[in-house]
Amino acid sequence: MKRKEMKRRNSIRFLFSCLVIPAVLSGYGWCAEVAQKEDPSRTEVYKYDPAGKPDPFRPLVRESTGRKPGEAGFISPLQRQDIGQFKLIGVAGSGKKRMAMVVDKKGKSYILTPGTPIGLNQGRVAMILGDQLIVEEKIKGSFGKTKTNRLTLKLYRFMDEDAP
Repeated sequence: MKRKEMKRRNSIRFLFSCLVIPAVLSGYGWCAEVAQKEDPSRTEVYKYDPAGKPDPFRPLVRESTGRKPGEAGFISPLQRQDIGQFKLIGVAGSGKKRMAMVVDKKGKSYILTPGTPIGLNQGRVAMILGDQLIVEEKIKGSFGKTKTNRLTLKLYRFMDEDAP
């Protein structure tokens, strides 16, 4: 039984190597011949000319502050609202590698780390604790002295409607 099966397999291999492979290879040669016979004047090379066209990678709507991120004087969306407009909804991490998530009145969320600028009075995130966020603002007081004001955002707890 094994001999008949081996002979059959060998004959299939022989037919495949003698008939199928050369036919396939000659087909590739035929394609190459057809490509060479095409009229070279018909081939066109397309070149994109961006003159007078909008940049497809630029956002359609932009808020113009006159400055870009990283430049001095750039105002982030966090600095355009008062600290009281934000709700602290989450704290993640442990130790010095904590991050906090706040939500503004419009429902847009932001992730904060220590040192992130926030608020209208040049505030910065001072500390992120397990259930609160501490922001320090520098306020000019009387006689030109600056005073440090600490504000605390406590973790916002979502209440279930079914809870008593």
